[in-house]
Amino acid sequence: PLLNFGAHAFAEENLLAILEEMVEDFLLERDIIAGYPWFYCWGRDTFIGLPALFYLKEGKERALKIFEAYLGRMKKGLIPNVIGTPEETNYNSLDGTLWFALRIFDFIQFFEGEISSPIKGKLLSAIESIIEAFFEEGDLPFYVDKKDGFLEIPDSVPLALTWMDVVIDKKPLTPRYGKPIEISALWHNVLLLALSHLRENFIKKFKLQELVQRQRETFSRYFGEGAIADRLYQGNPVFETRPNFVIALGLPFTPASKEVLALADKIVREELLTSFGLRSLSPKHPAFKRKYFGNQYQRDLAYHHGTVWVWLLYPYSQMLAKLLTPEEYIQELQKLLFPFRNLLLSGKVGSLPELYDGDNPYYPKGAPAQFWSVAAIFLMEKELEKIRPGERV
Repeated sequence: PLLNFGAHAFAEENLLAILEEMVEDFLLERDIIAGYPWFYCWGRDTFIGLPALFYLKEGKERALKIFEAYLGRMKKGLIPNVIGTPEETNYNSLDGTLWFALRIFDFIQFFEGEISSPIKGKLLSAIESIIEAFFEEGDLPFYVDKKDGFLEIPDSVPLALTWMDVVIDKKPLTPRYGKPIEISALWHNVLLLALSHLRENFIKKFKLQELVQRQRETFSRYFGEGAIADRLYQGNPVFETRPNFVIALGLPFTPASKEVLALADKIVREELLTSFGLRSLSPKHPAFKRKYFGNQYQRDLAYHHGTVWVWLLYPYSQMLAKLLTPEEYIQELQKLLFPFRNLLLSGKVGSLPELYDGDNPYYPKGAPAQFWSVAAIFLMEKELEKIRPGERV
C-alpha cells in the first residue's frame, strides 16, 4: 500500500468517511460556505465543488435546494458571485454562471431517472435564460463574439470576472481581458450540452449548432508551438503559463488532440505541479511570487502570481483521464493524493487549506478550511473508487 510509513491516527478505510465529514462542515441549508473563518458563500466556489454533494446522503435534495436558491437570485442571466447583505452581494463573475450551468447538466446526468420532469424543465429553463441573456442583454460586462462564438471581456471593464479576481484601486491585478481559455472552454461545453438538452426552437433561434461548430474550428488558436495561451487578446494568443488551460482541458468536451493534452501535462509537470496543488503562475515568469505573506496588499500580489491552489488538482486529474491508460491514470491519481492521504489520516488536521506557498517549503496559507480544496480531493478519491471499487490504494 501507498500509506505505509509513520503512525496514523486513522485507518486507511476511514479516508472517505473523513472527507465526507469535511465536506459536510461547509454545507448550509441552501448554500455552501466557501471557507473558514472569513469567507461566506461564493457562487463560483459553490458550483465548482458542487459534485461532491452528489455522493452524500440526500445529495440530490441538497444540491437541488442550492440550485433553486441561486435561481431565485439570478439577474440578467448571472448568478451572484459574492453573497452577503444587499450591499455586499455582487455579480462580478462570468465563470461562476458557466459553472452553474454546467453543474445543472452534471446533476441531470448523475441522477438520471431520479429527477421529475417539472424540476428538470425548471433547471433547463434556467440554462436557456442564461444563454438568452448572454446574447441579448446589452449591458453585461462581456459579449458573444459572433465571429468565433466565444465570450469576450473588453478591456474597458474595471472588473475581474474570472477566478483570478483580485482588484486593487478598481483595477484587476491579473487582467484577463479578451477571451480567457477556461471561459471559452466552459461556454463551449455548456453550448454543446445545450444541443442535446434544450428545446429545438431555442437552439435554432440562437444558431447554437453553428456556433459550437465555429468554436470547434477556432479553439486551436489557444495552442502554440510548445505553449498554451492563457487568453486571446485582440485576436492574438497571450502565452502566460498559468493553470487556466488545465481547467479548460479538464472539461469533458473541450476540443484538444492527444498531442495538446500531452503538451499540457508536460507544462504542468515542469512549471506548475507541486505536492499540494498547482501554482497560479510559472516560476519562470518575472512576476512569480514564491511566498504568500505580508500585509493585505503583499498577499494580494501573490494570490494568483505563484501561490498554489489545491482545487486545481481535480481538473488536472480530469485532464489526465483523457490522456492516460486506466492503469497509468490510477498510478497518477495515487501520486497526487498521497500527500493528502497522509495529512488526513494523521489526525492532525480538520480540513484542507485554501492555498500553499508557491515554493518549497510549501506552507499552508489562506483560509485554513476551504470548501473547494476538500471537494477536489474527495472527488479524486471517488474517481479512484469508481475505477477500482473496494480498493483504497
